[in-house]
Amino acid sequence: MKNIILIAVLSVLVSCSTSEKKELKLERGIAIVKGKVHNFENASKVISFSGSNVVGDISQTAIIDSLGNFRTEIELFHPQNVTLYYENGGAYLYLKPNDSLFIEFDSNSLEQDMYEVSGSNPSTSKYIRDFFQFHNPYSYEPNFKDSISVDEYLSDLEQQMSIEDSVLHEFIKQYNPTEEFMHWAKKNMKYTFANYRLLYFYHFDPNHKQYKTEIFDNDLFPVDDDSAFVEDGYNSYLNIYLWTYYLQIDSVTIELYKENDYFSAYSRILDKVIKCEKQGLSRDVMLFHVLNQSAGEDFVSLFSNYGKRVDNQVLVNILQEKKYNMGKQGNERETILDLKLNTKSETIKKFWKTISSKHKNKIIYIDIWTTWCAPCLGEIPHAIDLHNYFEEKPIAFVNLCLASKKDDWKKTITQNHIKGDNYFFNKDETALLRGELKFAGYPTYMIIDKNGGLIDKNAPRPSSDDEIKNILNTLLDK
Repeated sequence: MKNIILIAVLSVLVSCSTSEKKELKLERGIAIVKGKVHNFENASKVISFSGSNVVGDISQTAIIDSLGNFRTEIELFHPQNVTLYYENGGAYLYLKPNDSLFIEFDSNSLEQDMYEVSGSNPSTSKYIRDFFQFHNPYSYEPNFKDSISVDEYLSDLEQQMSIEDSVLHEFIKQYNPTEEFMHWAKKNMKYTFANYRLLYFYHFDPNHKQYKTEIFDNDLFPVDDDSAFVEDGYNSYLNIYLWTYYLQIDSVTIELYKENDYFSAYSRILDKVIKCEKQGLSRDVMLFHVLNQSAGEDFVSLFSNYGKRVDNQVLVNILQEKKYNMGKQGNERETILDLKLNTKSETIKKFWKTISSKHKNKIIYIDIWTTWCAPCLGEIPHAIDLHNYFEEKPIAFVNLCLASKKDDWKKTITQNHIKGDNYFFNKDETALLRGELKFAGYPTYMIIDKNGGLIDKNAPRPSSDDEIKNILNTLLDK
């Protein structure tokens, strides 16, 4: 698909929402995606699937066999789009729990949105394919002239949304698509443009020294649009809104967080979400993410105090499963050995075996980065300082470079004097590792304890300074 962009969206609304409540029934089920790739002999043997739902990120892979066939199972909770990535192209697949889709394409033509879809519910996927052949909705470039005001910028966004809406109506007139497609397309357009507010924020505040909340003081992109969960961008939009508005711009909460008083910080967030956000599925999802983010005894106490405020029983059941699993002996955490045994790649299996034997009885701090990721490169000086701080301690610093060119990786290590163990993963290995670890993006930091327990898949960055130092020192004392 031309210029497929997975959008992380942000909304900071300074007043409670007043839009009409919309219902969306959650149903937990497995969608099966099978397919056939032609002319793949000199191409990648790995296909990736990405998306975001009410529970979290979707990130998994499928291996192409010697005949060009592949198969994967994706857990879903509602109808939504999931993006298939292969080589330089991709496809939006619209899936429902318990669906079964079959997609067939040539390895050289997927970038031109040329693929065939069949199965139990293929019509919306076909119309999405046809729409992206008809029009590229990601070609808009926002106006970033220095003198533009917030009102002017938002007005420009509204005008562009009207243009996109006109294009969509022309497509509808010519193709006569289903109501299901039209609903998805309108939500996709809305929450694509929601991201451009984030671009404004980063353009005029690149160092994040202050949050210009006025850019979000409008009702263009509501946070109680329950019917928008069919567009996976809304899930990300809601999640980033939650953590930005209720954590990052709240000085009291952020101070509690920095002091590692997560119970008080999460309690404050939960109280404010309940007070301000309108009751409905979107609010339930926000409450779920806060509760699910918590760990250990904090989670048990928070779930006991706030679990009853989550109305959706599917989300409650998942939280109850988490509590149950915490109480089972030996099931609290994933170990390096588990990952080593479950992996589909001999290279990755060898990597896990190497670090588990080389760094036995050590804490391992893993840095997952790429050479083209500016935030990753910005963390390097802080990572070196962190390494120096713990130089005499039993902590191993392991740096995994993914999705990059090997020459660029070697050059970056040499020029920046990157310390610790450095490993490079090629394109196929990157896809497999992302599918197994299911991390959201770059950079990502993980912590493995002395017993090989993968205890944090989203650890603080080196630039967090005292926050990450306190966590690692606490683990050293255990």
